[in-house]
Amino acid sequence: MASKEVLVLLFFSLNLFVFQDTFAQELPPIQNFSPTDYDGENQNWAVTQDSNKHIYVANNHNILEYDGVRWNKYQPPNASIFRSIMAKDSLIFTGQYMEFGYWKKNRFGELGYTSISNLLSEPMIEDEEFWNILELDDWVLFQSLDRIYSYNLKTAAFKIIEAKSNKAHIFNIDGTIYFQNKDFGIYSIANGEPVLFMSGKFLDYRNVIGVYEDENDLVIILDNAKILKKEETGISILNTELDTVLEGLNIYSTAQLK
Repeated sequence: MASKEVLVLLFFSLNLFVFQDTFAQELPPIQNFSPTDYDGENQNWAVTQDSNKHIYVANNHNILEYDGVRWNKYQPPNASIFRSIMAKDSLIFTGQYMEFGYWKKNRFGELGYTSISNLLSEPMIEDEEFWNILELDDWVLFQSLDRIYSYNLKTAAFKIIEAKSNKAHIFNIDGTIYFQNKDFGIYSIANGEPVLFMSGKFLDYRNVIGVYEDENDLVIILDNAKILKKEETGISILNTELDTVLEGLNIYSTAQLK
């Protein structure tokens, strides 16, 4: 965790410097909440926000809901840890150990759970946990370290893609889904099927932890802080002023800012 913390602190410091220098008057207020405030556990895995601006948190063995005034807490359906959470319209999707599904409010405003994984016609892989949830049109994608389960909200159809990874990451770039299949390369999904998008020495068996659009090209970030650019003419390595600073760090996640 030390290397990750170093990167987070560095990232925060660099952006804080820029903000203070140019947009100090626009900094939003920051409010901190402790486990005592929300009556939960001290480890949070994911955060999402619904159309009503309510915040939902995957808080270990709880789902936390914050409406801006009060906190509500909901227990898991199978006593395992919530690893992922995503709001879509009136539904709150969650992923756990050997379980995924959605929460919906009843007429009293309380969340009730419906399992989607119980509808599977084939068994899951042993000890699967669902680390990411992504939406695309009528589909919701649940990603473990072994597979991607796509579920259609209108037809209740499933599509399953074998996609082994060391770090579960999945990306929606302008309506195209990208993911990494361990030791094989980066794939996109077309008509529910995986299509090889990129492979070779540039990946060097590293984990892809960021894919972003840069005009007509894609920028790909590896967990060793190397940045690749995929253009029509080929793949190149982007060199930045931070290369020396980031050398030796192991990155887990990234975010693109404006």
